[in-house]
Amino acid sequence: MSPKTTSISILLLSLLACKGGSDATDSLDTSAPETDTGEADTDTDTDTDTDTDTDSDSDADTDTDTDTDTDSDSDADTDTDTDSGEADTGEAPECTEADLQWLAEVRDAKGVVKTGFYTTDSLTFAAIVQNPCEVPVDFDSNMGCFVSGWDLKGSNGTESDSTMCDQSLTTFTVPPNSRIEETFPWGQVRADSYTMTAYFTVKSKTAFAKFQVK
Repeated sequence: MSPKTTSISILLLSLLACKGGSDATDSLDTSAPETDTGEADTDTDTDTDTDTDTDSDSDADTDTDTDTDTDSDSDADTDTDTDSGEADTGEAPECTEADLQWLAEVRDAKGVVKTGFYTTDSLTFAAIVQNPCEVPVDFDSNMGCFVSGWDLKGSNGTESDSTMCDQSLTTFTVPPNSRIEETFPWGQVRADSYTMTAYFTVKSKTAFAKFQVK
Protein backbone atom coordinates (compact mmCIF):
# COMPACT_ATOMS: atom_id res chain seq x y z
CA MET A 1 0.00 0.00 0.00
CA SER A 2 1.27 3.53 -0.88
CA PRO A 3 1.79 6.21 1.76
CA LYS A 4 -1.07 8.27 0.29
CA THR A 5 -3.55 5.47 0.54
CA THR A 6 -2.57 4.85 4.12
CA SER A 7 -3.14 8.47 5.09
CA ILE A 8 -6.61 8.47 3.58
CA SER A 9 -7.58 5.35 5.46
CA ILE A 10 -6.39 6.74 8.77
CA LEU A 11 -8.33 9.95 8.15
CA LEU A 12 -11.54 8.04 7.41
CA LEU A 13 -11.15 5.94 10.49
CA SER A 14 -10.61 9.03 12.62
CA LEU A 15 -13.75 10.66 11.24
CA LEU A 16 -15.76 7.54 11.82
CA ALA A 17 -14.46 7.28 15.34
CA CYS A 18 -15.44 10.87 16.09
CA LYS A 19 -18.90 10.41 14.70
CA GLY A 20 -19.44 7.13 16.45
CA GLY A 21 -18.41 8.57 19.80
CA SER A 22 -20.71 11.51 19.40
CA ASP A 23 -23.68 9.21 18.59
CA ALA A 24 -22.89 6.95 21.49
CA THR A 25 -22.73 9.91 23.80
CA ASP A 26 -26.09 11.22 22.47
CA SER A 27 -27.76 7.87 22.92
CA LEU A 28 -26.51 7.36 26.48
CA ASP A 29 -28.59 9.42 28.98
CA THR A 30 -26.10 10.11 31.71
CA SER A 31 -28.41 12.46 33.56
CA ALA A 32 -29.50 11.47 37.04
CA PRO A 33 -33.00 9.91 37.23
CA GLU A 34 -35.72 12.43 37.75
CA THR A 35 -37.11 12.15 41.23
CA ASP A 36 -40.33 13.84 42.13
CA THR A 37 -39.38 16.08 45.02
CA GLY A 38 -42.85 17.48 45.28
CA GLU A 39 -45.41 16.51 47.90
CA ALA A 40 -45.59 12.77 48.15
CA ASP A 41 -48.95 11.51 46.96
CA THR A 42 -50.16 9.43 49.86
CA ASP A 43 -53.34 8.63 48.01
CA THR A 44 -52.49 5.34 46.40
CA ASP A 45 -55.72 5.57 44.48
CA THR A 46 -56.49 2.06 45.75
CA ASP A 47 -60.03 2.84 46.82
CA THR A 48 -60.82 0.36 49.58
CA ASP A 49 -64.51 1.08 49.17
CA THR A 50 -65.38 -1.82 46.94
CA ASP A 51 -68.93 -0.52 46.73
CA THR A 52 -70.01 -3.82 48.27
CA ASP A 53 -73.10 -3.06 50.32
CA THR A 54 -72.09 -4.18 53.79
CA ASP A 55 -75.36 -2.94 55.17
CA SER A 56 -76.47 -5.72 57.54
CA ASP A 57 -79.92 -5.35 56.05
CA SER A 58 -79.29 -7.43 52.96
CA ASP A 59 -82.75 -6.53 51.72
CA ALA A 60 -83.62 -10.19 52.23
CA ASP A 61 -86.56 -10.09 54.60
CA THR A 62 -85.32 -12.01 57.60
CA ASP A 63 -88.43 -11.16 59.60
CA THR A 64 -88.85 -14.11 61.91
CA ASP A 65 -92.61 -13.66 61.74
CA THR A 66 -93.33 -16.08 58.92
CA ASP A 67 -96.99 -15.17 59.10
CA THR A 68 -97.64 -18.74 60.20
CA ASP A 69 -100.37 -18.64 62.82
CA THR A 70 -98.65 -20.10 65.86
CA ASP A 71 -101.71 -19.49 67.98
CA SER A 72 -101.91 -22.55 70.21
CA ASP A 73 -105.63 -22.57 69.52
CA SER A 74 -105.54 -24.64 66.35
CA ASP A 75 -109.23 -24.05 65.86
CA ALA A 76 -109.65 -27.84 65.94
CA ASP A 77 -112.32 -28.52 68.53
CA THR A 78 -110.59 -30.81 71.02
CA ASP A 79 -113.41 -30.50 73.49
CA THR A 80 -113.83 -34.01 74.86
CA ASP A 81 -117.24 -33.13 76.21
CA THR A 82 -119.53 -35.28 74.12
CA ASP A 83 -123.19 -34.64 74.42
CA SER A 84 -124.51 -37.74 76.13
CA GLY A 85 -127.98 -36.36 76.52
CA GLU A 86 -129.33 -36.14 80.01
CA ALA A 87 -126.88 -35.81 82.85
CA ASP A 88 -126.02 -39.07 84.58
CA THR A 89 -127.76 -38.97 87.92
CA GLY A 90 -126.26 -42.27 89.01
CA GLU A 91 -129.68 -43.92 88.96
CA ALA A 92 -130.35 -47.15 87.07
CA PRO A 93 -132.18 -46.67 83.76
CA GLU A 94 -135.91 -47.28 83.94
CA CYS A 95 -137.13 -50.60 82.56
CA THR A 96 -140.60 -51.63 81.48
CA GLU A 97 -142.50 -54.78 80.74
CA ALA A 98 -140.93 -54.76 77.28
CA ASP A 99 -137.54 -55.54 78.89
CA LEU A 100 -138.76 -58.75 80.51
CA GLN A 101 -137.79 -62.15 79.11
CA TRP A 102 -140.32 -64.98 78.78
CA LEU A 103 -138.84 -68.51 79.04
CA ALA A 104 -139.84 -72.20 79.35
CA GLU A 105 -138.01 -75.18 80.88
CA VAL A 106 -138.54 -78.92 81.37
CA ARG A 107 -137.24 -80.43 84.63
CA ASP A 108 -136.92 -83.85 86.19
CA ALA A 109 -138.34 -84.81 89.59
CA LYS A 110 -135.35 -83.21 91.32
CA GLY A 111 -135.86 -79.90 89.57
CA VAL A 112 -132.89 -80.30 87.21
CA VAL A 113 -133.36 -78.69 83.80
CA LYS A 114 -132.66 -81.16 80.99
CA THR A 115 -133.21 -81.76 77.31
CA GLY A 116 -133.04 -85.59 77.58
CA PHE A 117 -135.14 -87.81 79.85
CA TYR A 118 -136.19 -91.41 80.38
CA THR A 119 -139.70 -92.74 80.31
CA THR A 120 -139.41 -93.34 84.04
CA ASP A 121 -138.80 -89.64 84.75
CA SER A 122 -141.65 -87.54 86.11
CA LEU A 123 -141.54 -84.25 84.22
CA THR A 124 -142.32 -80.77 85.49
CA PHE A 125 -142.97 -77.87 83.14
CA ALA A 126 -141.87 -74.37 84.16
CA ALA A 127 -142.74 -70.93 82.74
CA ILE A 128 -140.38 -68.13 83.74
CA VAL A 129 -140.44 -64.33 83.62
CA GLN A 130 -136.90 -62.93 83.93
CA ASN A 131 -135.89 -59.35 84.68
CA PRO A 132 -132.39 -58.36 83.42
CA CYS A 133 -132.70 -54.80 84.77
CA GLU A 134 -131.29 -53.13 87.87
CA VAL A 135 -134.76 -52.11 89.04
CA PRO A 136 -137.96 -54.04 89.73
CA VAL A 137 -140.39 -54.36 86.82
CA ASP A 138 -144.17 -54.86 87.13
CA PHE A 139 -146.57 -56.48 84.71
CA ASP A 140 -150.29 -57.09 84.88
CA SER A 141 -152.19 -60.33 84.35
CA ASN A 142 -155.94 -60.69 83.81
CA MET A 143 -155.81 -63.77 86.04
CA GLY A 144 -154.44 -64.64 89.46
CA CYS A 145 -151.60 -66.48 87.64
CA PHE A 146 -149.51 -65.50 84.63
CA VAL A 147 -149.62 -68.86 82.76
CA SER A 148 -152.94 -69.92 81.34
CA GLY A 149 -152.02 -73.29 79.79
CA TRP A 150 -149.50 -75.84 78.53
CA ASP A 151 -149.07 -77.89 75.36
CA LEU A 152 -146.94 -80.97 74.74
CA LYS A 153 -146.50 -81.81 71.08
CA GLY A 154 -144.97 -85.12 69.95
CA SER A 155 -145.04 -87.32 66.86
CA ASN A 156 -148.43 -88.75 67.89
CA GLY A 157 -150.12 -85.35 68.36
CA THR A 158 -150.53 -82.60 70.95
CA GLU A 159 -151.72 -82.85 74.52
CA SER A 160 -152.91 -79.77 76.43
CA ASP A 161 -153.61 -78.82 80.00
CA SER A 162 -154.55 -75.60 81.79
CA THR A 163 -153.65 -73.83 84.98
CA MET A 164 -156.33 -73.47 87.61
CA CYS A 165 -156.32 -69.94 89.09
CA ASP A 166 -158.82 -67.19 89.82
CA GLN A 167 -159.91 -64.63 87.25
CA SER A 168 -158.89 -61.51 89.18
CA LEU A 169 -156.62 -58.84 87.71
CA THR A 170 -153.21 -59.27 89.32
CA THR A 171 -149.99 -57.23 89.24
CA PHE A 172 -146.77 -59.23 89.41
CA THR A 173 -143.41 -57.72 90.33
CA VAL A 174 -140.15 -59.21 89.06
CA PRO A 175 -137.17 -58.23 91.30
CA PRO A 176 -134.06 -56.73 89.70
CA ASN A 177 -131.73 -59.27 88.08
CA SER A 178 -134.08 -62.03 89.15
CA ARG A 179 -137.07 -64.01 87.95
CA ILE A 180 -140.39 -65.48 88.97
CA GLU A 181 -141.90 -68.71 87.71
CA GLU A 182 -144.93 -70.96 87.67
CA THR A 183 -144.70 -74.73 87.34
CA PHE A 184 -146.99 -77.52 86.26
CA PRO A 185 -146.44 -81.22 87.16
CA TRP A 186 -146.91 -83.09 83.89
CA GLY A 187 -145.72 -86.59 84.85
CA GLN A 188 -144.29 -89.39 82.74
CA VAL A 189 -144.39 -89.55 78.93
CA ARG A 190 -143.52 -92.25 76.41
CA ALA A 191 -140.37 -92.20 74.31
CA ASP A 192 -140.47 -89.50 71.63
CA SER A 193 -139.21 -86.05 70.66
CA TYR A 194 -141.30 -83.25 72.14
CA THR A 195 -141.94 -79.55 72.16
CA MET A 196 -143.46 -78.04 75.28
CA THR A 197 -145.20 -74.64 74.99
CA ALA A 198 -146.18 -72.37 77.86
CA TYR A 199 -148.96 -69.77 77.28
CA PHE A 200 -148.67 -66.59 79.32
CA THR A 201 -151.64 -64.43 80.20
CA VAL A 202 -149.70 -61.27 79.24
CA LYS A 203 -150.33 -60.10 75.69
CA SER A 204 -150.55 -63.67 74.35
CA LYS A 205 -146.86 -64.28 74.94
CA THR A 206 -145.52 -67.83 74.62
CA ALA A 207 -142.29 -69.71 75.29
CA PHE A 208 -141.23 -73.24 74.34
CA ALA A 209 -138.66 -75.92 75.18
CA LYS A 210 -137.65 -78.97 73.14
CA PHE A 211 -136.58 -82.30 74.66
CA GLN A 212 -136.36 -86.03 74.06
CA VAL A 213 -137.52 -89.02 76.06
CA LYS A 214 -135.99 -92.50 75.70
